[in-house]
Amino acid sequence: LGNLISPAVVSMTGDRLGMIIGCVPYCLFMAALIYPFKATIYLVSVLQGIGAAILWTSQGKFLTSNSTEKTMSCNTGIFWAFLQGSLVFGNLTIFYLFGDTMVIGNKLRIMVYGLLT
Repeated sequence: LGNLISPAVVSMTGDRLGMIIGCVPYCLFMAALIYPFKATIYLVSVLQGIGAAILWTSQGKFLTSNSTEKTMSCNTGIFWAFLQGSLVFGNLTIFYLFGDTMVIGNKLRIMVYGLLT
């Protein structure tokens, strides 16, 4: 569903505003995990799916419009390197911070998701 409407949204809003609009559902999803309720998680997951389509379309347009034919592959590689690097380093950080933690209680969960949101 999101992929069907994302080109229209990005063409109306532009790539920069489209990236902001696409990021808002991610923040809502993180905020919903502070006090998780099943209905809220389902709702923000649907919104996040739509937002992700808008975000990726906007990022692609932004990357394309700010690159020349000569710099396109280099800029794309840098983008993907940062994306994949953030996944690796973020998960390693969590692994080392919570390596000895057997149960994540409410206080720790609220702190972590509050900081991430």
